[in-house]
Amino acid sequence: MEPKRDILSYKDARKLNEEMFPEAIRKFEDWLENERAVVERVRLFFNGSLFNLDKLLKATEIAINIGVAMFSTRYGIGDKLSKTGFHGYDCLYYHNTQHALDILERIDRICEAYGVDDFPPQRRILLALFALFHDLRQQEPGAPTSGVGANERASVAEALTILDASLEEAGFDPEKDQRVFHYYKDNMRLMIYGTTFNFVSSTSEMLNLFTEEVSEYTVPVGALAPMVVEQLKSARKEWARSDEHLETIENILLGSDVDTANVSDNFFEFAVQGVNLCREIEKRKGNLECDSAAVYGFMTGGQEYYFHVAQKYNSRFTQKILSEEKTLNGAKLAQLTKGIRSIYGNSDDEGKTLKLGENDEPVVTGEEILAHYLSEAKRLCESET
Repeated sequence: MEPKRDILSYKDARKLNEEMFPEAIRKFEDWLENERAVVERVRLFFNGSLFNLDKLLKATEIAINIGVAMFSTRYGIGDKLSKTGFHGYDCLYYHNTQHALDILERIDRICEAYGVDDFPPQRRILLALFALFHDLRQQEPGAPTSGVGANERASVAEALTILDASLEEAGFDPEKDQRVFHYYKDNMRLMIYGTTFNFVSSTSEMLNLFTEEVSEYTVPVGALAPMVVEQLKSARKEWARSDEHLETIENILLGSDVDTANVSDNFFEFAVQGVNLCREIEKRKGNLECDSAAVYGFMTGGQEYYFHVAQKYNSRFTQKILSEEKTLNGAKLAQLTKGIRSIYGNSDDEGKTLKLGENDEPVVTGEEILAHYLSEAKRLCESET
């Protein structure tokens, strides 16, 4: 059982969003307005459903306001949205509210492609709240437990607290509407667990996430979601025969996929997100300026490894909708990294490391590499038009 977290009230969150984050909350409100229109189109088909759609829309409005206020205050909303100059008390270049909006755009694309049969209102809302909640906590201390990272466990605890408060304030009863609470909280927990991301695979004995049994498991390269599903299937064999539980399995895979689906975004946006993540990593190291060698390695070999090895589409939905764009972006990434290596790479090791000058000092700053990387990414995109 996750501990309850201190969260903002709906009233305080709305006031904070109006004053500090109007651009960010407006993006989510626009999405919610579209969902209200979807609900009106399909309402007749959901009469008698355990999901009271009007209460659900209200709960979603409450949860979005609390989530945006807390996430944005903590880590900022990103350069695209920030008009106030406030970048969060612990500004992060990548894990901020813009990242949640990027994921929401990918989710919308998939939902629109498949329609309400596969993605009815309650599921669309679940996925949108996942986009906002899955990174609520960053830089948490502690090693992974049963493969799940400390950030993910802390984000789950905060997300579930917000869900409880939002559903209750909207009129759902924790006793009478247990299935509604379980649907959102159980899915949210497992989806966020699945976003734990590893660049190195490891095999060790660990507790099954769903039982008290200790077994040997392999933590995969990339998202943890496939291991979460593997453990779930072994612990709950009856889930394979239930549509509701099969949906949860699909949601676990889909959540981790859309989290890393920047590989299928517009290529320049993919490059921007890579640069932002690089800056964030350097900040977490305590570097006031980006280290040249670290930046060079991350933006060449690091990006190639992420793109081709660590990032995978495990969901049938992302495989169908997003795979083609990833393939096209792969060709651009090869051109981009080849160009960066030809200019800044050490010719003695085929560009695996940064070229050094006199006294083994870098001949370029980290920021200069990042600026050139974005300039070349933009040129590659413009050459297609």
